[in-house]
Amino acid sequence: MGSPYDRGRIRLAIRKFFQRPPPSAPRFPMFQKAILPVLFLLVLSLALPAHDGLDRQAPFPKPSYSGQGQVAFTSNGVQLMGWVPVSDFDPTFGGGNDCWGYTAPSGREYAIMGLNAGTGFVEVSDPGAPVVVAVLAGPDSLWHDMKTYAGHAYVVSEGGSGIQVFDLTNIDGGVVTHVGDFTAGGCTSASHNVAINEDTGFLYRTGGEGSPCPGGPQGLVFYDLSNPANPVFAGSWEDRYVHDAVVVTWDVAGPHFGKELAFCAAETSSGGGSPSLHIVDVTNKSSPSVLGSTTYSNSAFSHQLWLSDDQLTVYQNDELDESNFGFSTRTRIMDVSNPASPSVTGFFTSGAPAIDHNLYVNGNRIYEANYRSGLRIFDNTNPLSPTEIAWFDTYPDDDDAAFNSLWSNYPFLPSGTILGSDLEKGLFIFYVGNPVLTFDFPEGTPEQIAAGGGLVRFTVSEAAPGDLLAATVSFHYDSGSGFQSVSATPLGGDLYEAVIPSIPCGDRVNFYVSAKASNNYTWTDPPAGPTQVYTALSAAYVDEVFSDHVEIDLGWTFGVAGDDAATGIWERVNPNGTAAQPEDDHSDPGTICLVTGQGSVGGSVGENDVDGGTTTLLSPTMDASGLTDPVLSYWRWFSNNQNSAIDDVFVIDISNNGGSTWTNLETIGPGGADAVGGWIRHSVRISDFVAPTNQIRLRFIASDLNDGSISEAAIDDLAIEELVCAVAISNVTPNSGSTNARPTVTITGLGFVPGVTTVDFGEQMATQVNVLNETTLTCRVPRRAGGGGGRLHRSPRSVDVRVTTGVGTDAIPRGYTYTLPTR
Repeated sequence: MGSPYDRGRIRLAIRKFFQRPPPSAPRFPMFQKAILPVLFLLVLSLALPAHDGLDRQAPFPKPSYSGQGQVAFTSNGVQLMGWVPVSDFDPTFGGGNDCWGYTAPSGREYAIMGLNAGTGFVEVSDPGAPVVVAVLAGPDSLWHDMKTYAGHAYVVSEGGSGIQVFDLTNIDGGVVTHVGDFTAGGCTSASHNVAINEDTGFLYRTGGEGSPCPGGPQGLVFYDLSNPANPVFAGSWEDRYVHDAVVVTWDVAGPHFGKELAFCAAETSSGGGSPSLHIVDVTNKSSPSVLGSTTYSNSAFSHQLWLSDDQLTVYQNDELDESNFGFSTRTRIMDVSNPASPSVTGFFTSGAPAIDHNLYVNGNRIYEANYRSGLRIFDNTNPLSPTEIAWFDTYPDDDDAAFNSLWSNYPFLPSGTILGSDLEKGLFIFYVGNPVLTFDFPEGTPEQIAAGGGLVRFTVSEAAPGDLLAATVSFHYDSGSGFQSVSATPLGGDLYEAVIPSIPCGDRVNFYVSAKASNNYTWTDPPAGPTQVYTALSAAYVDEVFSDHVEIDLGWTFGVAGDDAATGIWERVNPNGTAAQPEDDHSDPGTICLVTGQGSVGGSVGENDVDGGTTTLLSPTMDASGLTDPVLSYWRWFSNNQNSAIDDVFVIDISNNGGSTWTNLETIGPGGADAVGGWIRHSVRISDFVAPTNQIRLRFIASDLNDGSISEAAIDDLAIEELVCAVAISNVTPNSGSTNARPTVTITGLGFVPGVTTVDFGEQMATQVNVLNETTLTCRVPRRAGGGGGRLHRSPRSVDVRVTTGVGTDAIPRGYTYTLPTR
């Protein structure tokens, strides 16, 4: 099996081998492919456990990639307030890892977010409107961990650099200063984690792999923070590898009262081995000693732990037991009332199969970040039997035991705001409880915004009277040049109305609504706006002229000359879902879509994905001739992130001559938010690429050409719509009436817009214009004006009826006749 030290070193080498190289580094895909079997056999022979990121996915830069609203998170008792994607920190800094919080002397609250290449600082005083204050570089690594003390942040990394110290004393002014890197002490400058006992002012580096560490990676390394800007090495304890620790001043009556105790998630090496809880007395920094320890059954890798507030119970997670033994999330409960003789009393679970990861205890609540099952909150009023009371699932696809999504959380901000750090998605800001403000669009979420300007109506409901600051209700929109905000007008009850200015016809408009609660927290719909948005088209109206929901075959072509993929060939099926391929089509209530290969029910992710070449799908021929401004749309799915080879693309082309020639419409991937699966709607104006004809066709090319990636694509719901940026009037009913009766008439047509539509009868403007929908309005006919002196004409007279909106005017000549009053 090799020594623990050898296993740890080999594990580190394998992990580093598969980590993404920096942008400037050359890649050697053929070499990696050749050596993969060798490394795989080596791993099997040594039985090395993997943890903390060997199954990493690419960062998830933006959730609003689809333009179709929010990600379908599920939750119970937890609200998403804010979201800072990884790309909003720095697109070059890679994925996320750990997080911590900081409260300035002013009371303003901040999140500290670990990134692969550094650390981000975000103000979250208003959790619904987070602001990135600073992003500072650090060593490149999947791991960055941090704690705060005396106005400073201390960041460590498996990438080395010792302790990075950041001065936070001017963070309210937008300044975070990198004081320096402190590498004294320990056998390596790398660390896996860091702990601070704020009662004593000592910092503890934990774990870290490197040379020369006698006997294996390091355990605990102590530093004196008497000068917070200058950590001073004070000693170490190296008997065991320590993955993580919590260090406290023991506040329980008995022989150890007042001692400084380190509760350590320990093993023989960073590669595992006899996972345990070790309790170390570190009061005397020059002579630390083990008070007690315990192992536990079905152990795989002792990862992290935290103490209950009364210091009598430890909750400890194991990072590999779920995948190794096949049971649901299992966090151990340990009685440490006598630190010299700790014992395991049981475990608690969420019932999901996901891996339990970083947890913290605040009061009688346990907050645990469980990777793919997200944030889980437990009531530990009975410390030996915690029960789940709330959750927020940050990975809607599944709760599998894999290293994706929520890495950590921080539940100690005075406001009660909870922070969460996600490997792919970035920083989440949560509110625990029912929503204080809720929003709704009574007429449905707008899919179209009037090009000439118009009204959007929505409701804002408060949980209790006085929760809403009514003056803050706003509509925010972006048609391509950044978000603009419009204050909404109260209409009575909980209904509000926003007047939207003219927007160029055909533009795609992202939008969200917001309001502040009485505590000045911003609530939005969709949650975490503007990171999440709704999307609409700007037009007078949209007319669908073609649709294909794929429930019947309208003439698709599966494969063309030159295709050479061995598996994953396009087919039309009710898909069997995997982590890379959809389980359901997009159409509701349909079941059929087009996918690259149909695997078996419950089959592996790579059972029938695209392998060994290219596979092509051709659409039926579509007619866009005679249309003024046709828009083509389809729903697509592309996944290329289920292993380390993120290097293939999904190519979509358009032809206006039946396929004789092709123009590229879009290329998705190899990385990015559009390449992580999920149904995404894409729409384009056909004339931006080719002239509209009756021979429009699409070509979808999926491939696996490089390092053997897991590559899956799918297509559903094609449509061609005509964007109409004009108003049209077709009928006035009734079309005549007495000169002094002022009847209400109904006008039909197209492109009517609430709030901006006017109607004229001759030279007189109608009153009480009520736009019922884009095709129908009612109004009251004005009294007919006569000639000189304003006298009424004494004979029937027909006048033009004109309807005007922000996009133009249309009229029915002599469309209404004033008749003489009856006597």
